[in-house]
Amino acid sequence: MIDVVKDIATVLGCISVALGLVITVNKTARDWISNLLAKKQCEERQEETLHGLCTKLDEYIKSNEEFKRKVIEDMDAQKEFSVDQCRNTIKDIFYRYCDTKKIPLYEFKVATDTYDTYTNKFNANHYIKLLYSEMENWEKDYTHSFEEDE
Repeated sequence: MIDVVKDIATVLGCISVALGLVITVNKTARDWISNLLAKKQCEERQEETLHGLCTKLDEYIKSNEEFKRKVIEDMDAQKEFSVDQCRNTIKDIFYRYCDTKKIPLYEFKVATDTYDTYTNKFNANHYIKLLYSEMENWEKDYTHSFEEDE
């Protein structure tokens, strides 16, 4: 009978050791699988975030390109308008004083500054060069004052 009790104790001992081993291994395996899944989920979240950021960046680049194109178009229009303004200023000064070939000093300075902007900043060249060259040879009137114009 003692042999039967020993056999039962041995079987129960083996079962409890086996259960302990399964629980220990199972916990480690469970933790390993849990960590693996958590890492995979973290990578997926990072991938989603990165994809979202790339999409936003692409949208920003596209809108920035449209904005730059629009600004360049506006600047070209403003430059064209400014070139026309310079041309008209010099032309008006020329035709105002071309009969007498005598130009007030301040008008000549305005024409000089305008011509400098017209040629150096806008790189424009037109019949204005001929008009300005002609004005350079005119007599300068140093007595003309601003009050006479008003």
